[in-house]
Amino acid sequence: MNDFVKKTILVLISVALTFFIQQYYYSKTNEIKKLDVHQSFNPNFLSKPKFPNSNIELKIDGIDKSRLGLFEVSLLNYSNSTYNDIPIHIKITPENTNEFKVITYYATGENNIPDLVKELKPVSFDGKTYLFSYQVSTLNRTEKEDIGFKLSMLFEGSKQPKIDVVAKGISTRAFAWENSPYQQNLTTKALVLLVVFLLIFLILMVLIIGPFMSWVSRPFDRKSDKTYARKVYETIKEENLLPDHDDNQIKTFIQQMLFKQRLKNWNSKSKISKWSLGMRSPQEEDFLIE
Repeated sequence: MNDFVKKTILVLISVALTFFIQQYYYSKTNEIKKLDVHQSFNPNFLSKPKFPNSNIELKIDGIDKSRLGLFEVSLLNYSNSTYNDIPIHIKITPENTNEFKVITYYATGENNIPDLVKELKPVSFDGKTYLFSYQVSTLNRTEKEDIGFKLSMLFEGSKQPKIDVVAKGISTRAFAWENSPYQQNLTTKALVLLVVFLLIFLILMVLIIGPFMSWVSRPFDRKSDKTYARKVYETIKEENLLPDHDDNQIKTFIQQMLFKQRLKNWNSKSKISKWSLGMRSPQEEDFLIE
Protein backbone atom coordinates (compact mmCIF):
# COMPACT_ATOMS: atom_id res chain seq x y z
CA MET A 1 0.00 0.00 0.00
CA ASN A 2 2.81 2.42 0.85
CA ASP A 3 4.43 1.78 -2.52
CA PHE A 4 1.13 2.40 -4.25
CA VAL A 5 0.61 5.68 -2.40
CA LYS A 6 4.12 6.84 -3.28
CA LYS A 7 3.70 5.92 -6.94
CA THR A 8 0.33 7.66 -7.08
CA ILE A 9 1.77 10.80 -5.53
CA LEU A 10 4.58 10.74 -8.10
CA VAL A 11 2.02 10.42 -10.89
CA LEU A 12 0.08 13.39 -9.52
CA ILE A 13 3.24 15.46 -9.31
CA SER A 14 4.17 14.51 -12.90
CA VAL A 15 0.71 15.41 -14.18
CA ALA A 16 0.76 18.73 -12.33
CA LEU A 17 4.22 19.58 -13.69
CA THR A 18 3.13 18.67 -17.21
CA PHE A 19 0.08 20.89 -16.84
CA PHE A 20 2.01 23.92 -15.62
CA ILE A 21 4.76 23.48 -18.22
CA GLN A 22 2.15 23.27 -20.97
CA GLN A 23 0.37 26.37 -19.70
CA TYR A 24 3.68 28.22 -19.53
CA TYR A 25 4.57 27.14 -23.07
CA TYR A 26 1.14 28.13 -24.37
CA SER A 27 1.31 31.58 -22.75
CA LYS A 28 4.79 32.14 -24.19
CA THR A 29 3.62 31.01 -27.62
CA ASN A 30 0.79 33.53 -27.56
CA GLU A 31 3.16 36.30 -26.54
CA ILE A 32 4.79 35.92 -29.97
CA LYS A 33 2.80 37.28 -32.90
CA LYS A 34 2.02 34.25 -35.03
CA LEU A 35 -0.48 33.30 -37.71
CA ASP A 36 -1.24 29.69 -38.54
CA VAL A 37 -0.97 28.79 -42.23
CA HIS A 38 -3.29 26.02 -43.40
CA GLN A 39 -3.00 24.35 -46.82
CA SER A 40 -5.61 22.37 -48.74
CA PHE A 41 -4.52 20.70 -51.98
CA ASN A 42 -6.94 18.82 -54.21
CA PRO A 43 -5.57 18.00 -57.70
CA ASN A 44 -8.90 16.48 -58.79
CA PHE A 45 -11.30 19.26 -57.81
CA LEU A 46 -12.89 19.32 -61.29
CA SER A 47 -12.57 16.49 -63.78
CA LYS A 48 -14.01 16.15 -67.23
CA PRO A 49 -16.61 13.40 -66.90
CA LYS A 50 -16.54 10.43 -69.26
CA PHE A 51 -19.99 9.42 -70.40
CA PRO A 52 -20.83 7.20 -73.42
CA ASN A 53 -22.24 8.92 -76.49
CA SER A 54 -21.99 12.36 -74.86
CA ASN A 55 -19.77 15.29 -75.70
CA ILE A 56 -19.12 16.88 -72.30
CA GLU A 57 -16.63 19.73 -72.21
CA LEU A 58 -14.64 21.37 -69.43
CA LYS A 59 -13.32 24.72 -70.63
CA ILE A 60 -11.57 27.71 -69.09
CA ASP A 61 -11.66 30.86 -71.23
CA GLY A 62 -12.59 28.72 -74.21
CA ILE A 63 -9.71 26.29 -73.68
CA ASP A 64 -10.60 22.64 -73.18
CA LYS A 65 -9.34 21.11 -69.91
CA SER A 66 -9.42 17.51 -68.70
CA ARG A 67 -8.86 18.24 -65.01
CA LEU A 68 -8.48 21.17 -62.64
CA GLY A 69 -7.24 21.22 -59.07
CA LEU A 70 -8.05 23.48 -56.13
CA PHE A 71 -5.27 24.82 -53.92
CA GLU A 72 -6.25 26.90 -50.88
CA VAL A 73 -3.99 28.77 -48.47
CA SER A 74 -5.70 30.00 -45.30
CA LEU A 75 -4.59 32.09 -42.33
CA LEU A 76 -5.94 31.62 -38.80
CA ASN A 77 -5.15 33.96 -35.94
CA TYR A 78 -4.60 31.95 -32.74
CA SER A 79 -2.55 34.69 -31.09
CA ASN A 80 -3.88 36.99 -28.38
CA SER A 81 -4.19 40.04 -30.65
CA THR A 82 -6.39 41.35 -33.45
CA TYR A 83 -4.61 42.77 -36.51
CA ASN A 84 -5.90 45.45 -38.86
CA ASP A 85 -4.84 46.38 -42.41
CA ILE A 86 -2.21 43.68 -42.58
CA PRO A 87 -0.27 43.26 -45.85
CA ILE A 88 -0.05 39.59 -46.82
CA HIS A 89 2.37 38.29 -49.45
CA ILE A 90 2.18 34.68 -50.61
CA LYS A 91 4.79 33.01 -52.80
CA ILE A 92 3.85 29.81 -54.63
CA THR A 93 6.88 27.93 -55.94
CA PRO A 94 6.17 24.79 -58.01
CA GLU A 95 8.70 21.99 -58.04
CA ASN A 96 8.36 21.97 -61.82
CA THR A 97 6.77 25.01 -63.48
CA ASN A 98 5.71 22.84 -66.41
CA GLU A 99 3.57 20.74 -64.04
CA PHE A 100 1.79 23.52 -62.16
CA LYS A 101 -0.09 26.47 -63.61
CA VAL A 102 -2.47 28.85 -61.87
CA ILE A 103 -5.60 29.27 -63.98
CA THR A 104 -7.62 31.64 -61.81
CA TYR A 105 -7.76 32.77 -58.20
CA TYR A 106 -9.66 34.79 -55.66
CA ALA A 107 -9.25 35.81 -52.02
CA THR A 108 -11.70 36.30 -49.15
CA GLY A 109 -11.59 37.49 -45.56
CA GLU A 110 -13.58 36.38 -42.54
CA ASN A 111 -16.79 34.48 -43.28
CA ASN A 112 -15.70 34.29 -46.96
CA ILE A 113 -16.33 38.01 -47.48
CA PRO A 114 -14.29 39.33 -50.46
CA ASP A 115 -14.69 42.99 -49.45
CA LEU A 116 -12.47 42.44 -46.41
CA VAL A 117 -9.50 41.78 -48.70
CA LYS A 118 -7.84 44.23 -51.07
CA GLU A 119 -5.47 43.05 -53.79
CA LEU A 120 -2.42 45.30 -53.69
CA LYS A 121 -1.29 44.25 -57.16
CA PRO A 122 -2.17 41.52 -59.64
CA VAL A 123 -0.45 38.17 -59.32
CA SER A 124 3.00 38.09 -60.93
CA PHE A 125 4.94 35.12 -62.29
CA ASP A 126 8.67 35.40 -62.93
CA GLY A 127 9.01 31.97 -64.53
CA LYS A 128 9.61 30.25 -61.20
CA THR A 129 7.33 31.75 -58.58
CA TYR A 130 3.81 33.13 -58.35
CA LEU A 131 3.54 36.15 -56.04
CA PHE A 132 0.21 37.23 -54.55
CA SER A 133 -0.13 40.48 -52.59
CA TYR A 134 -3.13 41.49 -50.46
CA GLN A 135 -4.12 43.74 -47.64
CA VAL A 136 -6.49 42.20 -45.09
CA SER A 137 -8.65 44.73 -43.29
CA THR A 138 -9.10 42.60 -40.14
CA LEU A 139 -7.61 39.40 -38.76
CA ASN A 140 -9.58 38.72 -35.62
CA ARG A 141 -8.38 36.30 -33.00
CA THR A 142 -10.18 32.95 -33.17
CA GLU A 143 -10.64 30.13 -30.67
CA LYS A 144 -11.47 27.33 -33.11
CA GLU A 145 -11.20 27.16 -36.91
CA ASP A 146 -12.46 30.53 -38.11
CA ILE A 147 -10.42 31.52 -41.14
CA GLY A 148 -9.28 35.15 -41.30
CA PHE A 149 -7.95 35.06 -44.86
CA LYS A 150 -8.12 32.53 -47.69
CA LEU A 151 -6.54 32.46 -51.11
CA SER A 152 -8.17 29.94 -53.48
CA MET A 153 -6.57 28.92 -56.77
CA LEU A 154 -7.74 26.75 -59.63
CA PHE A 155 -4.70 25.15 -61.18
CA GLU A 156 -3.45 22.57 -63.60
CA GLY A 157 -1.03 20.05 -62.15
CA SER A 158 -0.67 17.20 -59.71
CA LYS A 159 2.17 18.09 -57.31
CA GLN A 160 1.68 20.44 -54.39
CA PRO A 161 3.98 23.48 -54.64
CA LYS A 162 5.98 25.05 -51.85
CA ILE A 163 4.50 28.15 -50.24
CA ASP A 164 5.91 31.06 -48.27
CA VAL A 165 3.63 33.45 -46.41
CA VAL A 166 4.86 36.82 -45.21
CA ALA A 167 2.65 38.99 -43.01
CA LYS A 168 4.12 42.37 -42.12
CA GLY A 169 5.25 42.37 -38.48
CA ILE A 170 3.76 38.92 -37.78
CA SER A 171 5.45 35.52 -37.79
CA THR A 172 3.78 32.49 -39.34
CA ARG A 173 3.78 28.79 -38.56
CA ALA A 174 2.24 25.63 -39.98
CA PHE A 175 -1.34 25.10 -38.87
CA ALA A 176 -1.87 22.65 -36.00
CA TRP A 177 -5.15 22.03 -34.22
CA GLU A 178 -3.21 21.89 -30.96
CA ASN A 179 -2.37 25.58 -31.39
CA SER A 180 -5.99 26.65 -30.97
CA PRO A 181 -7.07 28.09 -27.60
CA TYR A 182 -10.14 25.83 -27.76
CA GLN A 183 -7.98 22.71 -27.94
CA GLN A 184 -5.72 24.11 -25.23
CA ASN A 185 -8.75 24.58 -22.99
CA LEU A 186 -9.88 21.01 -23.67
CA THR A 187 -6.41 19.74 -22.78
CA THR A 188 -6.39 21.84 -19.61
CA LYS A 189 -9.79 20.52 -18.56
CA ALA A 190 -8.71 16.95 -19.31
CA LEU A 191 -5.59 17.37 -17.16
CA VAL A 192 -7.60 18.89 -14.33
CA LEU A 193 -10.12 16.05 -14.50
CA LEU A 194 -7.28 13.52 -14.53
CA VAL A 195 -5.70 15.08 -11.44
CA VAL A 196 -9.09 15.19 -9.68
CA PHE A 197 -9.76 11.57 -10.63
CA LEU A 198 -6.38 10.45 -9.33
CA LEU A 199 -6.88 12.37 -6.10
CA ILE A 200 -10.30 10.81 -5.57
CA PHE A 201 -8.92 7.39 -6.42
CA LEU A 202 -6.03 7.89 -3.99
CA ILE A 203 -8.40 9.00 -1.23
CA LEU A 204 -10.69 6.03 -1.86
CA MET A 205 -7.73 3.67 -1.91
CA VAL A 206 -6.27 4.98 1.33
CA LEU A 207 -9.49 5.50 3.29
CA ILE A 208 -11.81 2.77 2.01
CA ILE A 209 -10.40 0.24 -0.44
CA GLY A 210 -7.09 -0.21 1.37
CA PRO A 211 -8.58 -0.95 4.80
CA PHE A 212 -11.21 -3.22 3.26
CA MET A 213 -8.59 -5.23 1.34
CA SER A 214 -6.46 -5.48 4.47
CA TRP A 215 -9.34 -6.96 6.44
CA VAL A 216 -10.17 -9.36 3.63
CA SER A 217 -6.57 -10.50 3.29
CA ARG A 218 -5.95 -10.82 7.05
CA PRO A 219 -6.35 -14.64 7.20
CA PHE A 220 -4.03 -15.09 4.21
CA ASP A 221 -1.44 -12.71 5.68
CA ARG A 222 -1.47 -14.58 9.01
CA LYS A 223 -1.04 -17.87 7.21
CA SER A 224 1.87 -16.41 5.23
CA ASP A 225 3.51 -15.08 8.43
CA LYS A 226 3.21 -18.46 10.13
CA THR A 227 4.62 -20.19 7.06
CA TYR A 228 7.57 -17.84 7.08
CA ALA A 229 8.15 -18.41 10.79
CA ARG A 230 8.02 -22.19 10.19
CA LYS A 231 10.68 -21.92 7.45
CA VAL A 232 12.95 -19.91 9.75
CA TYR A 233 12.48 -22.55 12.45
CA GLU A 234 13.31 -25.36 10.02
CA THR A 235 16.44 -23.57 8.82
CA ILE A 236 17.69 -23.05 12.39
CA LYS A 237 17.07 -26.69 13.20
CA GLU A 238 18.75 -27.99 10.04
CA GLU A 239 21.81 -25.78 10.49
CA ASN A 240 21.87 -26.28 14.27
CA LEU A 241 22.18 -22.52 14.77
CA LEU A 242 20.87 -22.56 18.36
CA PRO A 243 22.32 -25.74 19.87
CA ASP A 244 21.62 -24.60 23.43
CA HIS A 245 17.87 -24.18 22.82
CA ASP A 246 15.22 -26.85 22.74
CA ASP A 247 12.35 -26.79 20.21
CA ASN A 248 10.00 -24.70 22.33
CA GLN A 249 12.70 -22.15 23.09
CA ILE A 250 13.57 -21.86 19.40
CA LYS A 251 9.91 -21.40 18.48
CA THR A 252 9.45 -18.77 21.18
CA PHE A 253 12.62 -16.98 20.10
CA ILE A 254 11.50 -16.85 16.44
CA GLN A 255 7.99 -15.74 17.35
CA GLN A 256 9.19 -12.88 19.53
CA MET A 257 11.92 -11.82 17.08
CA LEU A 258 9.57 -11.61 14.08
CA PHE A 259 6.82 -9.97 16.13
CA LYS A 260 9.12 -7.25 17.51
CA GLN A 261 10.56 -6.64 14.05
CA ARG A 262 7.06 -6.24 12.54
CA LEU A 263 5.90 -4.13 15.51
CA LYS A 264 8.84 -1.76 15.13
CA ASN A 265 8.00 -1.32 11.48
CA TRP A 266 4.32 -0.76 12.36
CA ASN A 267 5.10 1.90 14.97
CA SER A 268 7.16 3.83 12.43
CA LYS A 269 4.19 4.23 10.07
CA SER A 270 1.99 7.33 9.92
CA LYS A 271 -1.62 7.29 11.05
CA ILE A 272 -2.80 7.39 7.42
CA SER A 273 -0.63 4.39 6.54
CA LYS A 274 -1.95 2.50 9.55
CA TRP A 275 -5.52 3.33 8.56
CA SER A 276 -4.90 2.19 4.96
CA LEU A 277 -3.77 -1.14 6.44
CA GLY A 278 -7.02 -1.45 8.36
CA MET A 279 -5.41 -0.52 11.69
CA ARG A 280 -4.28 -4.14 11.77
CA SER A 281 -1.31 -4.03 14.10
CA PRO A 282 0.89 -7.14 14.31
CA GLN A 283 0.10 -9.71 17.00
CA GLU A 284 2.41 -12.30 18.58
CA GLU A 285 0.09 -15.14 17.52
CA ASP A 286 0.63 -14.13 13.88
CA PHE A 287 4.04 -15.85 14.12
CA LEU A 288 3.04 -18.79 16.25
CA ILE A 289 4.78 -21.98 15.15
CA GLU A 290 2.50 -24.94 15.77
